[in-house]
Amino acid sequence: MKKIVFTLLYIITLCSCENDAEIVGGTKKDYYFKITEFIISENSIDLNNDNVINSNMLLEFSNYFNDTYDLQIKANNNSSLLSFYLPKQNIFFDYLCCPNGYVEFSKNGFTININRRQTSLENQIIDNENKIILFSKLNDSSYKLILEKKYFDFNSNAFSAETFEIKYDIIN
Repeated sequence: MKKIVFTLLYIITLCSCENDAEIVGGTKKDYYFKITEFIISENSIDLNNDNVINSNMLLEFSNYFNDTYDLQIKANNNSSLLSFYLPKQNIFFDYLCCPNGYVEFSKNGFTININRRQTSLENQIIDNENKIILFSKLNDSSYKLILEKKYFDFNSNAFSAETFEIKYDIIN
């Protein structure tokens, strides 16, 4: 009889703990977010070859942002899928009008599967161009991503990995 009582208490404890866990996104469905800040931490750079250096990358990513989302958080049983979409720099040197290079930005994405109980994500190497330093929840409608990403800086005429602080706000 004691075994049955302890077993029932154990099951009740497990069930009640599952709902208490804070997960990244706290989601039971899909949520969509838009980039509202994209700041370089240390320097100012020129990514779009307009000869103007900026620390606010929203000014550099010309013709990139549109009406779609930049982050999707999708609940998936005991995990959450985080789908990030970031500006990818495409440089073309075959246009007569732009002998120093013509730049376009397109969406480039990657997805990470995390445990529901995770409250943040740290030090994740995604590929040779992207490293998540920290992804965390600011409040119920905002997240912050600190990302190391490689871009070509036309001011220094070199590729370099810079640290960016990106803020995502929920899309209603």
